[in-house]
Amino acid sequence: FDDLLNTTPKLKPTHFGQLCVADITYVATQQGWAYLSLVTDAASRVIVGWQLHPTLSKDGPIEAMKKAIDFYRVNHVNLTGLIHHSDRGTQYCCNEIHCAIERPRNKSQYDSNRRPSTQCPSRENQQHRKERMAL
Repeated sequence: FDDLLNTTPKLKPTHFGQLCVADITYVATQQGWAYLSLVTDAASRVIVGWQLHPTLSKDGPIEAMKKAIDFYRVNHVNLTGLIHHSDRGTQYCCNEIHCAIERPRNKSQYDSNRRPSTQCPSRENQQHRKERMAL
């Protein structure tokens, strides 16, 4: 996939539903570790989809993306041209994620560098979110 974010000039989302970023983080629970999949709207920084899952499988990100699409639709957001950005983790490269994302004129794209500074725009707020979760 082409890198649609790290362009010249750099893409800066200007409206809700233009770019969503996805990532997974882990949280400690009383039962052990769980994996929180987040989909964040880049322009508004609103979490539009999330799923807490006991394993690091594709199921968490798939459900989070489905919730994000539902959130956008319930709020009458035009998803034409929506860009979904994530790292190249296997969870985001599976067919089911693409079925949830790929609508006509929507795009998936992955960061080619996988460096923490550029891995995913949503990563910067994850520690804050983990601290605020009451599990």
